[in-house]
Amino acid sequence: MNELPLEVAYVRSPYDLAEITSVEVNEALKLPGVVSVIKAKDIPGQNNAFGGADEFQLIAEEWVNYMGQIVAIVVAESAEIADEAASLISVEYKPLPPILGLPEADALNSTHCKPEESISADNKPNDDELTFFELKHSFQGQRDVSDFGFVTAEPNGEGGFRIKSNNPGGDNASLALSKVLDLEKTQIHFASSSENLSYKSAAMSCYPMFAIAALCASITGKKIKVNPDSLFDGLNFIGCGSAEVVSSIGFDGKGKIKSFESNIKLDCGAELGSSRQFLSGYIRALKGVGERAKLLISFEQFKTNQMPSMSMEKDGFWIGLLVLENAINQMAKLRSESVNKSRESNMNPGKLYGRLKKIYSKKIEEVKDFNRNNDRVKKGLYLFNINLSNEPDQTKDSKANGAILSEVVIDGENESIFLSYSNIVQEFNSRNSYNQNRSISVALFLEGLKRLQNKRFFNLYQFEVNLFPEELFCDVISVNEETVE
Repeated sequence: MNELPLEVAYVRSPYDLAEITSVEVNEALKLPGVVSVIKAKDIPGQNNAFGGADEFQLIAEEWVNYMGQIVAIVVAESAEIADEAASLISVEYKPLPPILGLPEADALNSTHCKPEESISADNKPNDDELTFFELKHSFQGQRDVSDFGFVTAEPNGEGGFRIKSNNPGGDNASLALSKVLDLEKTQIHFASSSENLSYKSAAMSCYPMFAIAALCASITGKKIKVNPDSLFDGLNFIGCGSAEVVSSIGFDGKGKIKSFESNIKLDCGAELGSSRQFLSGYIRALKGVGERAKLLISFEQFKTNQMPSMSMEKDGFWIGLLVLENAINQMAKLRSESVNKSRESNMNPGKLYGRLKKIYSKKIEEVKDFNRNNDRVKKGLYLFNINLSNEPDQTKDSKANGAILSEVVIDGENESIFLSYSNIVQEFNSRNSYNQNRSISVALFLEGLKRLQNKRFFNLYQFEVNLFPEELFCDVISVNEETVE
């Protein structure tokens, strides 16, 4: 019979910023069914759930730096016993005034480090020959943890540990855990059974769950189960953190962007977290522009008393794409030309874009006819491409080259906007089956739409916005072949 896993509960800080003066655990340890109470001093390796250059303190040491930060972990035979034991632990604090939010941190110049800069030095346009405009964007980073599922960890009998999760850990997660447990990376094994197959690698927000499960299994020698709902319950849980982006774009008389400068201010929270991945993703999103224009990115990482940033490269990437697309739309407006023409002049369309452009050419005439015959409801057609290959002809293993054609319907009388049609084509390595690749592509697309389903982002508070298309078509192409049957 399989042994039931032990469960955990947390003692958390009620303050945004405070010094820990004492932690008393004796009463909790007397409770029947309690196996262990773990504090920062019990961690055998580094007190850093992220490992490497990223920073995320797993258990508070002398200070708590955000409300809800873990001060101690209780391991018990059931969740109910663990919760009761956690309530018996007494912690004394000396609170201090916190810094809450990006505006306050900016005003107080509360930063983790000096601003980082990235510049493409090869391109030096004459600014006097360019037309400039400015864009300002504000983003609030929130992440849904509902699909994480439970994490279990148990000793594997060979001095290492086996981690089971809906989100595969991979090499980076194994490396981070090895540093927490003071082991070799090869001693950390993630389950790869079919029931745990996922289309996405583990988010940074999974790392604390992995680390807590593995740490408790290491100390108790037993199988541990970690519930994401209890771990993140009550926390101001941020993904990429609040971000303010101010950009200055310069274009020449032919409608080509020759200068693109962005200043990014990111709320990284109490520690840097994984915020450096944000910058990497933002730069990748502007890669195509940077090949032909002066690209200058200034990145300021602000320190607040909030949970550390759990940003991934895709967080910076999707914000970079939105800023770039907004820039292309604004430039098209200033030049009185179509958005597609401006996009084709400034982005490398690629073969996937070409495939959908054939459909676009047919549908655009239908859209024009519809708009001529309808005063209240209008349609718009949108063709967009993404090319993230590191080199112009390098597409192997990219999984991020694609194109999309979408039709949007705007009903001014009923104040609604909805997506009526989407057709996506994505490039994939052919190691997986065609149907599996297509399913993954659709899942990623719908995940992105869920993220954008936010009226605040569109500044259309009075409109009902529905971004999930009534018709959705998807095709995938092997990076090694023109088509996949």
